[in-house]
Amino acid sequence: MPGIAFDQVVKRFGEVTAVRVLTLDVADGEFVVLVGPSGCGKTTALRMLAGLEAVSSGRILIGDREVQQLPPRQRDVAMVFQDYALYPQMSVYRNLAFGLQTRKVPREQVRRLVTEAAERLGLGELLDRKPRQLSGGQRQRVALGRALVREPQAFLMDEPLSNLDAKLRVDMRAEIKALQRETGVTTVFVTHDQVEAMTMGDRIAVMRDGLLEQEGRPDVVYNRPANMFVAGFIGSPAMTFGRMAVQREGEALRLTHPALRFECAPVADVGDEAIIGIRPEHTRPWQDGAGLAGPFQGMIESVEALGRETFLGVRVADDLRLVVRADGASNHRLGDRFQFGVERGRLHLFHTGSQAAIAHNV
Repeated sequence: MPGIAFDQVVKRFGEVTAVRVLTLDVADGEFVVLVGPSGCGKTTALRMLAGLEAVSSGRILIGDREVQQLPPRQRDVAMVFQDYALYPQMSVYRNLAFGLQTRKVPREQVRRLVTEAAERLGLGELLDRKPRQLSGGQRQRVALGRALVREPQAFLMDEPLSNLDAKLRVDMRAEIKALQRETGVTTVFVTHDQVEAMTMGDRIAVMRDGLLEQEGRPDVVYNRPANMFVAGFIGSPAMTFGRMAVQREGEALRLTHPALRFECAPVADVGDEAIIGIRPEHTRPWQDGAGLAGPFQGMIESVEALGRETFLGVRVADDLRLVVRADGASNHRLGDRFQFGVERGRLHLFHTGSQAAIAHNV
């Protein structure tokens, strides 16, 4: 299967620039997720790849072939939409077969391709049903099957799980990833859900305001975010931030705030102020303090009990609120005073102006 390349791609709608100079390579057989908030340009990028939106400038390649001037049917890609886009008057079999029939594929080949796709997706016993007789998960499988039978060069998926309930989303994430690995088809998947991005993508590309902020393996983007936006967007609960004064004392760097104080090894390219980032999983209630900086304290403003863990929103100062993770259930209540610590060597530092990352795990 060929790879995909966006080469300096720009998309303008009148005076509005939806995608700003997007350059991104997707390797042969790779699963890449475009992720970002609403309006960041991820769906526009996918629609340009599919041929549903014209490119204002730049090139799009599938394999060695430039496709930005080709109509959708000549690009040999299959798109799965958010709303399934099934024909309500047609059976599952006819929905799966329709695209092949319009391309004049021989009847026996249509039957073989549809039967194989239906069995692979667990739709073998549903071929005579209409979409209204199917569950949301079954409809999504039909939409996937319709793309699969075409044997395309690339799968393009535009938030295909957003209409499913939480359990079905988890199940379908695994099914889509397994299907992509089995077929080896190059896949570009768009979502606003960073959990989907982290769990499904071989690589993720984080977008904001039409710009590609960072791309890389999920673990790299999570552990070494390029800037505060990526750090705050990737991860749940989100990283929390605080502005700190910076002082150098011999071989140590001291970071101070009226409610917090940290010492770490020297860091290059840091001025008199920096913004620290702390992930909730790198905090815990203060007990013996082993391996922790602190103790710090504040007032509990929120409690999110999830069974195996609890996340406590702790106000440590008027301008600083942190989220602290506690194992299991918590008996803490809103308004309680609370002591906690931060794991040593887990701080992220960012510039106060550009918000670009300075250092990680300091």
